[in-house]
Amino acid sequence: MNIKVSNPNLLKTIDYRWLKPLQGNLKDLHEKNYTKLKNVLLKRGFTIPFYVWFDKDDAYSVDGHQRLRVMGTEDMSHNGSYEMPYIEIKAKDRKDAKAQLLEILFGPSLSACSGSG
Repeated sequence: MNIKVSNPNLLKTIDYRWLKPLQGNLKDLHEKNYTKLKNVLLKRGFTIPFYVWFDKDDAYSVDGHQRLRVMGTEDMSHNGSYEMPYIEIKAKDRKDAKAQLLEILFGPSLSACSGSG
């Protein structure tokens, strides 16, 4: 299934099929929401980069777990390429990677409140 990929800032790219979800399957994606997300990806394409943390030979998606699920299940690609833009999170461990993403998205006070700071 072909989707558009937006990468106006020429970020590095990664084959999303190699990404492991950092948080596992925390949230269930009901069929209605799965279909909505699939339709958004087909209409708008991949417009927001993944946040990725590298640990040795593994690459973890710190966010975008539902997009990963839908894109993988539907075998979405951009003209046959599975390369998607990402922003690297430089972190010492999993906990630090999660805390940094919270700080990026919501500001440092949320991370401090969760005890991840």
